[in-house]
Amino acid sequence: MITPHLEEAIGSLRLLERKTEWIWIDQICINQDDKTERAIQVDMMKRIYSTSMGTIIWLGPSVTGIDRLLTLVDLMSSFHKEDINPTGTRKRSRYTKEEFLTLGLPEAQDSVWSAFGEILSRPWFIRSWVIQETALSKVPARMICGNDTISWEKLVPAASWLLSMCFHVSPLSLIPATLPALRSLKLFLELEQLGLPWDLTTLLNKAMRFKASDPRDRVYALLALTDEANAAGGLPPRLQADYDKPTDQVFRDATRHIITSTGSLAILSLIRYVPNWNQYSSWAVDFTSTTGWDRISYFDWDQQDHKRRRLVETLNRSSGGRPAVVVDHLPGHVLGLEGLEIDTVNTAFEVMSKSELASHDPQVWATWTKSYDHLESRYQTAEAIAHAFMVTLTGDWSLNNRERMSDQPLSHFWEHMRRVYHRLRRDSGFGHVVDAEQASTKYLMLPKSSSNDQFNVFSLHLDAAHERRLFLTRDLSYIGLGPKTMEEGDIICVLFGGATPFVLRRSGECYRFIGECYVYDLMNGEAMDGLASGKFCATAFHLV
Repeated sequence: MITPHLEEAIGSLRLLERKTEWIWIDQICINQDDKTERAIQVDMMKRIYSTSMGTIIWLGPSVTGIDRLLTLVDLMSSFHKEDINPTGTRKRSRYTKEEFLTLGLPEAQDSVWSAFGEILSRPWFIRSWVIQETALSKVPARMICGNDTISWEKLVPAASWLLSMCFHVSPLSLIPATLPALRSLKLFLELEQLGLPWDLTTLLNKAMRFKASDPRDRVYALLALTDEANAAGGLPPRLQADYDKPTDQVFRDATRHIITSTGSLAILSLIRYVPNWNQYSSWAVDFTSTTGWDRISYFDWDQQDHKRRRLVETLNRSSGGRPAVVVDHLPGHVLGLEGLEIDTVNTAFEVMSKSELASHDPQVWATWTKSYDHLESRYQTAEAIAHAFMVTLTGDWSLNNRERMSDQPLSHFWEHMRRVYHRLRRDSGFGHVVDAEQASTKYLMLPKSSSNDQFNVFSLHLDAAHERRLFLTRDLSYIGLGPKTMEEGDIICVLFGGATPFVLRRSGECYRFIGECYVYDLMNGEAMDGLASGKFCATAFHLV
């Protein structure tokens, strides 16, 4: 079926200078109503795009002022060469608003920014299938907008520069719909620079914000770019496109394959709460989820892989590097993993938000005082308790993802809590929350710090707690930060192959997977020391 959009595209292609009269158009050449044909064509995609003479991208009709837009793209592309290393790292810090204004770019009210925003807001940029269409092309793709051509070799680095260096101060920041396209173009640049194939977990991680009309294509659209597709035997049977499989099974098969082939549970860090949370097996990643949050795990390019095509967890080692142990001979909807049951959640505080944390909300004070009283049985000094609370509430992250919160002085924490306390004292509506004498002698023991709001590291690093719950455990008095869906009675465990601990919920003889968590004193292999000493015992968890 030729849609009006496709008819317009074909009309423009007639005017395009080409080396061949033959054009393969997926919308025409694939019968979308035939599941078998769709699966066969998916397996052929790699050969089609990698052996064709080129790839043509139709973005839709042109926009007013496209000539000036092309000049803007050309200029920003030159900035990419100046500011970004070939490895993708920045040569300098991000531009401030004042610095951005000195670059000679059009003023904020210039219509060229609206034209750029209109182009970047088009749906092509976030379609899952376009990732392989561009990555497999043996020559740079040709982007057609009406009767005009946008240089792929200029647009991709220009978008990457804008996203990495100055999006937050650019006029495009006022057009939120452009951000997904900029992220997509940055991924396209990484694929070009690093080459193929890529690790499947890394691709799925990077492509979480892309969209597909069929949710199964969130996996199938990436397979041609992976290590598995380039292996001697080709894709394993469980990964091959099969549109007779229900979506849940496709997601289960992908998740299980990644765990068994890598020995890592890193893929489970992509599991997050979504409205259809009970639609799929709790341990299968829902690759259609676009719910944003900051993961507790921190991924960076594998420095041991000289081609850097794989993201690995770089900060946490809860299971001490021990690989995942997958239990065999279980039904397909069950994933069996071995690990250690650590403790039970005794207290799960209210879900926190960025606004509450930033505004010195009374909830923070109530959480701090109750945690303090609970942790006195585990830690002997106020400093030790404060350090545990500070590091946990921030997930031990730092702004540059290199220096950890655990290395920062406690003065930042005391200053933040002091501001919480004084706000409560001023607000008569919360007077019952604060006992002044107890606060000054027990909960705020250190002398006043000279920390400045602008540079209070603790205050700036509370994003990790957004949409999460702080929790305390029953028997061993651990403090942790977990998913907003966790409840009192859930269990904390360390699963072999996991960089972080996890929250599970009993469901009959099995368990539901709730999500990753941060637990102070369990992030660097301490539980594995407990296994060696007999404090903990290895057990199998059957996840459904």
